[in-house]
Amino acid sequence: MARYNLHTNWKARADCEEVCDILFDDLSFPTWWKGVILDVTPLARGDDFGVGRRAAFRAKLKWPATVKWVSEVTKTDLPHRWTIRARGDVAGRGEWILRQNGGVADIENRWAFEFGKPGLRRLSPLIWPIVQSNYRWAMARGLDGLGAELTERREKAAREVAARSVLEDD
Repeated sequence: MARYNLHTNWKARADCEEVCDILFDDLSFPTWWKGVILDVTPLARGDDFGVGRRAAFRAKLKWPATVKWVSEVTKTDLPHRWTIRARGDVAGRGEWILRQNGGVADIENRWAFEFGKPGLRRLSPLIWPIVQSNYRWAMARGLDGLGAELTERREKAAREVAARSVLEDD
């Protein structure tokens, strides 16, 4: 069976903790990874570190198809790294790695996977360029969404601080 690798690097003006709060909260993906992650259904909570947490994902591709998989967190070192195992239309291992570089979080995503559906496995050498294009498209949407989500969360926190200071002045 063919094994494929995909890799993305993002940068965000943020602390790793802020980024981890968003990326490790996979149930929030549909709210900010718009047009790509359609829904996420929790299946298992996992332990206090998130290991064993399982969720079912449904994602839209640039070409007219959806992809479904179940992810399980297998290892964590939060807020800097976590690993998941995926099974479904795609099956394999994913990893998020966050490194602080001054005021910037360097965000790395690695996927090693194979196609779960027999038809896709047979066609994989032919469709690999399409898969790569879809991955780049989806990850670009993710980076845009992450930036917007960071901004929204910061603005909400600032509004809450302002509201508390008004109440305290009364």
